Amino acid sequence: FSLYLRANAVKDDAEKIVGLVEVFTDITERKRLEYQLRKQHDELQLILDSIPAYVFYKDKDGKMLNINKAAIALAYSPKEKLLQKTVFDLMPEMAEKYNIDDMAVISSGQPKINIEEPLVLPSGTRWLKTDKLPIKDDDGNIVGLLGFSVDITELKVVQEDLREKEALLNTFFNSPGLICGLVELEIGELRYIAVNAEMAAMYGLKPEDVSNKLASEIGTDRGIVELFIDNYKKSQKKNAPAYFEYHRGSGSEMQWLFVTVTFLGLEPIRYRPRFAFVTSDITERRRVEETLRDSEQKLRVMFESMTDAVVLTDLNGVVLDVNTSVCKTFGYSKDELIGLNSFNVVAPEDKERAATSFARVMDTSEIGVVHEYKILDKNGRRISAEINANMLSDIAGKPYGLLVVIRDVTSRKLVEEALRKSEQELRLMFQSIKDGIFVVGLDGNVMEVNAGVEKITGYSQEQLIGKSGLDHIFPGFKENAVGMLGKVVAEGGTISSVELPIRTAEGEITEVEANASVLRDISGNPIGLIGVVRDISERKNAERALSLSEKRYRDLYEGGRDGWVLVAMDGRVVESNNAYKQMLGYTDEELKQKTYVDLTPAKWHEMESDIVKNQILVRGYSDIYEKEYIRKDGRVISVELRTQLLDEEGPRKGMWAFVRDITERKRMEGSLRDSEEKLRLMFASMADGVV
Repeated sequence: FSLYLRANAVKDDAEKIVGLVEVFTDITERKRLEYQLRKQHDELQLILDSIPAYVFYKDKDGKMLNINKAAIALAYSPKEKLLQKTVFDLMPEMAEKYNIDDMAVISSGQPKINIEEPLVLPSGTRWLKTDKLPIKDDDGNIVGLLGFSVDITELKVVQEDLREKEALLNTFFNSPGLICGLVELEIGELRYIAVNAEMAAMYGLKPEDVSNKLASEIGTDRGIVELFIDNYKKSQKKNAPAYFEYHRGSGSEMQWLFVTVTFLGLEPIRYRPRFAFVTSDITERRRVEETLRDSEQKLRVMFESMTDAVVLTDLNGVVLDVNTSVCKTFGYSKDELIGLNSFNVVAPEDKERAATSFARVMDTSEIGVVHEYKILDKNGRRISAEINANMLSDIAGKPYGLLVVIRDVTSRKLVEEALRKSEQELRLMFQSIKDGIFVVGLDGNVMEVNAGVEKITGYSQEQLIGKSGLDHIFPGFKENAVGMLGKVVAEGGTISSVELPIRTAEGEITEVEANASVLRDISGNPIGLIGVVRDISERKNAERALSLSEKRYRDLYEGGRDGWVLVAMDGRVVESNNAYKQMLGYTDEELKQKTYVDLTPAKWHEMESDIVKNQILVRGYSDIYEKEYIRKDGRVISVELRTQLLDEEGPRKGMWAFVRDITERKRMEGSLRDSEEKLRLMFASMADGVV
């Protein structure tokens, strides 16, 4: 038991303590009650501290009387620094708002529930949802309030994220050009749960007119319904999106659509599967793809029909594709060439030069530069070839390979060799003739002449130098000569093969051929003219041979481009390039009124008909063959051509032909034989000895 002792002193008259009076009180019951009260308080505090919510107790003046452990941790402050403090002491920035809610509860005696409010802490802002309840004493008087707060920061983040996603979904759902909706799969049918305006518009309806309707009720084609059902089942089975394409309408009204369907789960009441579908109009893409296929087909026909060899390689020079001419020229099959490094067929003596050129193309994207190399065919024979390599790039400009055009110039080399031999013979002959060489200043006075000029004019160098060269031109041609010389100096041009009569020292008139060009100093400024004069009478025969040789050389090196023409299967000209039109002298409209038979002399009809029947229609292309064309002006020209079907596998739409004008080559071959014969006769008949 417990006792409470109270003692009082007993004093005498002199105020001297003479004894004590002690009173004992039994307080056992009171101690037991105090113990129970402390125990209840501790248990209550333990319960409060175990609650994850923030719990606080304030008196009616707003002072903090108690707070649980979770709230202490949130406040980042010891409990003793929080008790007996008001909100104005703890959070002055937000105190007014908090205090208004506190006073409203205390004054009204009514609780405030689900108050959402921010709490600014050193670690950042947290969002709380708070309930505030009034506390009354035994007499019903309000003595304070009890608050419960829950941290809803993460919930607010999730809610905000959800709102953003809902907004994004709504934006996506109602995007122009996008057809989408939700459907529910029934037995053999589809029910539209929700669709957007674009989807409803396909049937001339509004979204609310389609929602909760069966596909058959709004007129969806049964075949399309079955196609959707099949793909919905695929999506459900794989639990992944399914993709497919289909079309509506026909002819010019045909619309192609690309669909993505996704299984969403089972409807919670009837357990029917639900799906989302998103459809986009790909009509334009299909049209572009069709156009691209047609274009690729034409390019493939042109690629295979070209008489020049064409090779496609990757950036390492490995062959990706070749046309038929490559196989015919070099004796390889296409399978043997594809995958082969193109440098393997370059002759050893040209490999280093070819590698240098290849590197230049790769580094600088060099375009249009023609190089000449020796290429080895399958049997090891060296073929002279002109090669032009150009970089291939994708739509983003990134290089992915090379287009290499190879022209077999072996035959041309033989002709060039014959030309060089002929020119060498002419040069040897011309070296025995003393041409006159002169230099005149801008004032027209002669600065220098050679012995050839002395021989032609009869004047000595002393008589010519320092004098006007124009004085020796026949008076009737002097004015024209002055004009030509002035124009050459002003424009920086040349005088070529101008025939002039000159007066010799003996007073005779001799015709000469003059060639002159501007003479410049090291800075490029004109300082006069340098020219060559020849006595025409001594070189007429040689001139004809030289002119023929130069013309043949010019024709070989400056010949026109190859022509190509597309004809229908009945022979009508459908399309042609400028080279073909120039070759025949017709306009495009005039050619389209013709057939290739109309343009061909009758003597070739049977042969060409046989080529079409036994080569082109049988294997899709012809060998290179020769025939003639009749130009618009009636002139007959010789051509070399090769023809290929426009579409070897499908319906026969027409034939492409690459055409090369070989009239000049034919004439050159005949003229060369005539020239060589003339040279041989001239050489044999010359009185002077020639070594």
